[in-house]
Amino acid sequence: MIFENATIITMNKKRHIITHGAVVTKGTSIAAVGKSLEIVERFPGEERIDCNGHIIMPGLVDTHVHISQTMLRGLLEGEGPVDFFEWLTKYILPLQGNFTEKDGCASASLTVLELIKSGTTGFIEVLLGKPYGFDGIAEMCVRSGIRACLGRTVMDPPPEVAERIGMHPGMWEKR
Repeated sequence: MIFENATIITMNKKRHIITHGAVVTKGTSIAAVGKSLEIVERFPGEERIDCNGHIIMPGLVDTHVHISQTMLRGLLEGEGPVDFFEWLTKYILPLQGNFTEKDGCASASLTVLELIKSGTTGFIEVLLGKPYGFDGIAEMCVRSGIRACLGRTVMDPPPEVAERIGMHPGMWEKR
């Protein structure tokens, strides 16, 4: 398959950008990268896709994602500045503390869809609590084809600390 007439961002050592470029794929591998005219001559008979006006580049990797918070986006939109700690303990943690596995997977699915649409091919998530359904989220990531580094977290503060910071009981989990 030849993807031709694109702007290619190579990410090679010299960070070349190829205008009117092409990428040839064979299965899941890149077979060649270069100017469209040269590539089409080198690979006659290959199926061609015109990518005029588009960019071809390596996939992005998001190293800080909170997939359980995607469905909570915009919660206080239009309310003006809110103290981060108040936002977290008064709004976000109580909602996340009431998540079911179905909620966790729905939020994670929306996150992964948005990541893939933006050209992101891998992400790191290190704050997955048990209530979000870790196994279901991992299975959804595998089915989607995205590369994911998923980490479980356990929030087990002493009760006096949890009370002082206003931590929602749904977020607590014994180690």
